[in-house]
Amino acid sequence: MGSATNLKMMYTTSLTNLMHKSGVTKVFELRELEDLSDEWLKENLERTA
Repeated sequence: MGSATNLKMMYTTSLTNLMHKSGVTKVFELRELEDLSDEWLKENLERTA
């Protein structure tokens, strides 16, 4: 198992634990900060409404 795989597993486990403990039911993930915009957020919120 490579280090990149280990990091992905740790991230996924941490995210899942955080969601369960905080009661969050929706998660939006971005790979690049530049992708975050009002339009992106509105589109993703509309899809989950």
